[in-house]
Amino acid sequence: MDDSTNDSAAQTERLLVQGQVAVEQALLDELLRACRGGALQICCFDTDFQRWPLSNPAVLEALRQWVAPQRRLRLLAHDYEALARRHPRFVQWRQLYGHAVEARQLSDEGPVDHRRPAGLLLGEPPRLWRLLDARQGRAVVESDAGAQGAALEWFDAVSQRSEESFASSTLGL
Repeated sequence: MDDSTNDSAAQTERLLVQGQVAVEQALLDELLRACRGGALQICCFDTDFQRWPLSNPAVLEALRQWVAPQRRLRLLAHDYEALARRHPRFVQWRQLYGHAVEARQLSDEGPVDHRRPAGLLLGEPPRLWRLLDARQGRAVVESDAGAQGAALEWFDAVSQRSEESFASSTLGL
């Protein structure tokens, strides 16, 4: 369940989390840890962010306190409609702090990427939360610089092939 190795520079942890409730709690914990740890960027990937705790009052307050000029919340999804319906409080937060949020949408075009996780949160280095199986409720939380570096490289590469989406406000003419 918990593999730990001791390195002279840092300790590496890997925790397998099973069950929907445990997976969602681990995600909540990692979101809060990233904000409270002062991560320069928080990278989040999901199909639609529907199951993420984005309207949780503790998350919204942590995000509010986390926002600073050099910090970015980077969202990457296939669709933001479910997020907008499920998380109205986060949508309101997004309107206030849109300058700190980069939201991009993936297209379904292109080759199948077998490295793509079901969900991903990259927070304070070297931490990462990776959803392995959404239906079965399995995720892994790691504290490994190599794993986080590989996940960030994947996130950046996929972001480059995406387009801006989920505007902080809509302008009507």
